[in-house]
Formats: sequence, structure tokens, C-alpha cells
Amino acid sequence: MYQIDYNSYRAIKGFNRRVRFLVMHYTAADFKRSIEDLAVNGKVSVHYLIPDPTEKTYIDAGFKELQIFNLVDESERAWHAGVSYWAGRVNINDSSIGIENVNLAADHGDGIIFLPYHEAQVKAIKSLALNILQRYPDISPTNVVGHSDVAPGRKSDPGPLFPWQELYKEGIGAWYDDATKKEYEKIFFEHGLPLKRKSSKN
Repeated sequence: MYQIDYNSYRAIKGFNRRVRFLVMHYTAADFKRSIEDLAVNGKVSVHYLIPDPTEKTYIDAGFKELQIFNLVDESERAWHAGVSYWAGRVNINDSSIGIENVNLAADHGDGIIFLPYHEAQVKAIKSLALNILQRYPDISPTNVVGHSDVAPGRKSDPGPLFPWQELYKEGIGAWYDDATKKEYEKIFFEHGLPLKRKSSKN
């Protein structure tokens, strides 16, 4: 076996980092079920889980303070985005880090009930996201996204109560300006949203 020198010569160009996206989720379940779904059952997985420190099953598990759980190493692919598309890439599990946030948002059949995120949880989201962005500078502001951004119509998380603007003020992700908002409002008012009609046979 030859000795491998990892230090004398290192390429500075001609490559890029695997991780290009940071995807935010909510669990739509309590801490206990979230751990079962993400760490035990094996159907889906995620790199990080951030609990709600006031949620009953988290307290029942014996935790007195909020802590962040690393469930999958960042060097590994987690199955969190599913069928997805963003910035010209499909199925972005390969090129993303996922953060699940324990939140009891629920779909009761007649619409989704969205719930706010706990203040301590938001602080943890900011801290973790900033740490990730410092280590992966290829993640641009517009590539910090929600699951609903990369899988529209299929997913609703992290929901409209996720503190995107608050994160943006801390240097995490993107936020629209008034000019852009007015531009899109004009398009929606004039043209509405695109609608595909199913053909019917008489």
C-alpha cells in the first residue's frame, strides 16, 4: 500500500462542494414521533432535528433545555426532500442539508392549521443555519429554501409562520423587496395564477 499525501498539494480550482442547498422542514408531529420517523423507521431521514422545548414528549423524554440533534452526518445523503426541483437541479437530496423543526402543524382535511415556532427554537434555527452557511459558502441566499419551495403542491412545510424575514435579517436566506412584491402582485392581479383544465368527454 502506497502512502497517501493529503497535505503537500491541494487543488484550489476545478471543483465545487456537493452541498448547494439548505432545506427547512416542519415535522407535523411531536418530538417522540419525529424521532421514530426520522431515526428509527428508516423511511425518511434528515441531517438535523430541532425540537420545541415546551412540547410535552420532549419534556417527557427528560430534556430540560433545548438541544439540536444531528441524525445524519453531513457527508451522507439524507432522504428529506423527495421528488424535488430547485435552481436547475432535480431530486436535491444529493446536494442539500435538511433541517426538521418539531412543529404540530396539522392537516384536518379542510385545510392546514399552521402553528408558530417557539422563540428558543427560532434562535436554534438561526445558530445552526449560520454555522452551516459558514462551512458551505456555495449555498447562496436563494438556495436556503423550504420544502414547499422545492416540492410545490406536494409539501407545505415549513409553512407561512416560519420566520424567513427574521432569518434574513441575520444573514440567512433571501427576502423580497417592495419593488419585487409590487411587480408580482401586478402579474397576479392582471393574469391570475396559471390553471390547467382537464379535458372532459361528453
